[in-house]
Amino acid sequence: QQQQQQQQQQQVDETDRRKPSPQEDGRRKSFALVKIKGMDLLKRRRMSRSARADAVWNFLEHPDSSLAAAWYNYLMTPFTIVSVIATVVQTGRTPWLDAFTAAAVEMTFDVFFAVELAVRLWASPFKHVFFTEPFNLIDIVAIAPMGIRIAIGFVHDNHNHDSYDALSYTLLCVVPTLRLLKTLRRFKKFILLTSAFANVLEALPVLLFTMAVISMVFSTVILILEPRDNIETLPHAMWLTLVTMTTVGYGDITPETTGGYVTTSALVIISVLYMAMPIGIIGHSFTIAWTDRKQILLIDKTRDLLSNWRYTARDIPVLFETFDWNGDGVLDFAEFRNLFMQLDVGFMETELIDLFDYFDRDRSGGIDDSEFVRKVFPRQYQDVYGGTCTSEGSEEEGDEVEEEEEKEENGKGEA
Repeated sequence: QQQQQQQQQQQVDETDRRKPSPQEDGRRKSFALVKIKGMDLLKRRRMSRSARADAVWNFLEHPDSSLAAAWYNYLMTPFTIVSVIATVVQTGRTPWLDAFTAAAVEMTFDVFFAVELAVRLWASPFKHVFFTEPFNLIDIVAIAPMGIRIAIGFVHDNHNHDSYDALSYTLLCVVPTLRLLKTLRRFKKFILLTSAFANVLEALPVLLFTMAVISMVFSTVILILEPRDNIETLPHAMWLTLVTMTTVGYGDITPETTGGYVTTSALVIISVLYMAMPIGIIGHSFTIAWTDRKQILLIDKTRDLLSNWRYTARDIPVLFETFDWNGDGVLDFAEFRNLFMQLDVGFMETELIDLFDYFDRDRSGGIDDSEFVRKVFPRQYQDVYGGTCTSEGSEEEGDEVEEEEEKEENGKGEA
């Protein structure tokens, strides 16, 4: 009986020991609520989607999803360029095609682009987001002239090539330009150029101001030194100054007096020295962007894919905590991969590896939600994390100061 009582007491003690404390119980309940909230977030994003719509969307938007999608993405660029050439050749003195054949060819291109746009709209995850995407807006504007063709009876015969009317300018000049812009959808590396220019925008006002001062000073001097029959007004002098500074030199306006030649010669020398600065800054910025092109393109793709499925910066902490199965506050690669597999926004396995390595700069084997939001949604970082951004920024600045001090000390030691 004593042994049985001891065993029963041991079982009671073991049960009490396994019973979580109030703090532990609260933490588990909070963790469970976050899991429920995160999974509910995933379900709400996918509840109205069909498997066929997902397949069509992946076919159109993700060339890596299948071999057919890769071939379609590869052939659409030359197909679009052929549509541009087909319109341009009709502007010559002797058009390659007669009016009826040209109308049939143009309508074929317009109908194809319209069908593609309609299918893309049908398969889009969120219709209202579809009409805010720049590439989709370009596609809509590019097929708009099809309504003009229908209104005029499809055939547009322009025999007078010496003077174009508004209809000819629209169908023969504007349309090929809009079709050429459609290729930007598949020309992903164009963002490297915009990224380079975005990095130099801070220095651009100073450079433009300096250029304006040089132009105004030398334009005024040239206007004073040159006779009115050569340089009639200040805008004419500014035109001469501008083409001289940019080393174009059309030759339509040239100085005639000795003072004008001396002033223009000084302008040429100053312009060569000055233009080296903005060109060097832009070139260096593009070199940096090209060196980091893999990371820039990957982050841009991550932002676009998440935005297409209406995931915002505020959703990232919830999703990270939902898939943080061990509760250590960071996601290892297995948890990170599981997260994006559940999101199903269109990432390949190799892209997930590169994306994880990009965020895991310290090689700790885990990434947290704050550093993810900082890189992918930098503009919303302050809204999500509040004052945390300032403290982290000051820490980074402190690290930079320490690095600069170390470099200075090393330089003094070498000296």
